[in-house]
Amino acid sequence: MLHITPELLLNYLGIFGPFTLIIITGLLLRHKHTYLIFFICGNIFNLFLNILLKLILKEPRPNNNKFNNIIGILYGIPNHFEVYGMPSGHAQACGFLLALVTYIFHNPTITCVYIFVTFLIMVERYLREMHSITQLIAGLFVGYSVGYITYILASRRIVGNIKSKPDDFAPK
Repeated sequence: MLHITPELLLNYLGIFGPFTLIIITGLLLRHKHTYLIFFICGNIFNLFLNILLKLILKEPRPNNNKFNNIIGILYGIPNHFEVYGMPSGHAQACGFLLALVTYIFHNPTITCVYIFVTFLIMVERYLREMHSITQLIAGLFVGYSVGYITYILASRRIVGNIKSKPDDFAPK
């Protein structure tokens, strides 16, 4: 029988938390089609931005030796982007999702849940030495910025180009 401990729950949350939040966010946005489309596109952009930043900055993870060996065995690639930790992809994904749900829904309960889950994910990534505090904060900041910009772009698309209509019964 599987014995579930708080440590095991934290590990699973740290590993699968961003994916779970992505699915929940998609479900929350299922009736907001424009936001859903921008959420999907923004999420893809955020992922590629994380990979690009890791390849540019090339800052190793705190446990670089252990992780480097695992990546080398799994992928056969000694310098795969995942050996780098700056910025944290998990924190970046959480920041992106946090910004979107905060600005789209204006619901304190949803926002607090996302903040709590984001905090737990970041704690797990730090405790397992996958990222330093700086890498986590940088990832959160980058992701939040991309999420905010995605929200602004989607909101402008929804509002469109508003023009005043001349009054039908006004004197000429």
